[in-house]
Amino acid sequence: MKLTIENVIEERLLLKQGKYVQTCAHIEKILWMVLLQISGLRVEDLDELHELMQHRKSTAKLRSRLKKLSSDVDDAALSELSSILEQIDDEIDSRHMAVHGAWQQNADGKIHCEYYKNLGTAKNPNWQIYADPISEEEIDYALQTVDDLLKRSWEVCKSVDAVNKKETLGISRTNSKLPKQSVRPATRSTNIA
Repeated sequence: MKLTIENVIEERLLLKQGKYVQTCAHIEKILWMVLLQISGLRVEDLDELHELMQHRKSTAKLRSRLKKLSSDVDDAALSELSSILEQIDDEIDSRHMAVHGAWQQNADGKIHCEYYKNLGTAKNPNWQIYADPISEEEIDYALQTVDDLLKRSWEVCKSVDAVNKKETLGISRTNSKLPKQSVRPATRSTNIA
């Protein structure tokens, strides 16, 4: 089935964008799992659950909380976590462009992304547009970068998990406060409260 968007940008580039976006989503998921492991938070009531979910739904809050925790612990995995978080900070605009930008490909094959960024503050905004051409090499480099971040994040998660293997987080699929994972499309909202 051919989609309308394929008249704007080639399917192979859409596939690369989808791989990039999903890789970023999995990095965020793994880092949230690391946060759960190193924070020692235990979900015993709905207020604690909601606090944890705020970190799952806000990448900025997740990164901020992980930075605070990783600086308090002297461990090789947490040192690597600090490095990962610094690189994510450096690459965050690429992620935002991939997710929020309107991508298109001109007849001559040049790729553009119309992306707006506030370089000011919420009270004193200074909106700027990014619309420079982006080469396919730059896209491939961005893909390789997030793939590397995903691998490194997974290694940190496994390392922290090995250290915490004997501890329990107090979160499990049998906990009635958490929804069971499903492969159904997210067409309906699941209330976790």
